[in-house]
Amino acid sequence: AIDPLVGRLAGERHLLLYRSVFADGGATRQGLVLDVAGLGEHLRARTLAAGALPGASLAFDAGDAASPASGDGYRYRHRFAEPFDALGAQLALAPLDGGRGAGVIYALAGLVAVTGALGLFAVYRMVAVAMAYAERRSNFVAAVTHELKTPLTAIRMYGEMLRDDLVPGEAKRREYYRTITAESERLSRLVDNVLEFARLEKGAREMRVEAGAVGPVVEEVAALLAPHAASLGFALRARVEPELPPVRFERDALLQVLVNLVDNATKYARDAASREIVLACRREGDGVVVGVRDRGPGVASRHLGRIFEPFHRGEDELVRTTQGTGLGLALVKSLVERMGGTVRGDNAPGGGFEVRVALPRAAG
Repeated sequence: AIDPLVGRLAGERHLLLYRSVFADGGATRQGLVLDVAGLGEHLRARTLAAGALPGASLAFDAGDAASPASGDGYRYRHRFAEPFDALGAQLALAPLDGGRGAGVIYALAGLVAVTGALGLFAVYRMVAVAMAYAERRSNFVAAVTHELKTPLTAIRMYGEMLRDDLVPGEAKRREYYRTITAESERLSRLVDNVLEFARLEKGAREMRVEAGAVGPVVEEVAALLAPHAASLGFALRARVEPELPPVRFERDALLQVLVNLVDNATKYARDAASREIVLACRREGDGVVVGVRDRGPGVASRHLGRIFEPFHRGEDELVRTTQGTGLGLALVKSLVERMGGTVRGDNAPGGGFEVRVALPRAAG
């Protein structure tokens, strides 16, 4: 007869397995001694796929219940059957190390979230800008239609009355002739502005910038526009400082800039108590500043930063009371910058609005 194997720990490093064998009226004991550490390494290599779970270890303990490990995770303990009941196995499960790897993951997740939010905001802004620009273009078309229709209606009406001899008196006929001439000039300025802006937008406008005296050009514009301003009830005055340094500009472009600025002043200061427009030319730093100032109500702060944008107007097209297309100041800005200068508009101290064109001094 043979007794079952019995296991006993011999200290902490060895496991003794033995059994009794009975034969021929006698008893014999058979057994072997196992190195616990070696047995553990053998079992670990067999059961844990030779390193598939690095850092795993065997604990020789009793018990068969799972209990929480220190911190997060669990330890699972198992008691082996006889004759290895003196040994136990323990499996510890814990979350990933919260060190550098987790930090990188959290940083990448945050970066993805921020990038996604910024991307959505950028798309929103692009759509909003595109819609606002489309709305301004629509307003521009409505404004141009209005600006073309009004003078054409007046020209046609007065022309038909003159043609059919329906105007009594020479004085009245001369008044109608002046009206037709003024409306024709207004149409010409409108067409010139639209065509000039289109050339600038396409980069087809050649700028012939030369060094010269800007004072005579300012005085020429004042003399040219004074009669038209007077017909609207404005006094246009030129104030040019003596001995101004030569600056770089193109004569035709500067003429168009100043005509637009004076025309703009007559529109927005039409209800001013003091109907005066000052066209000033003065030294500032190394260059020269040409300013056009009116005595009107100025510009509301919410519109002040956008007055040089194309098609921008401070009034809705359906209820506006001021003539214009919203291109005048945008054209002024484009022409001045192409000449190498700068332009800005501010509400003037004491009332009114002033646009200042700064031109750089000519070298040499």
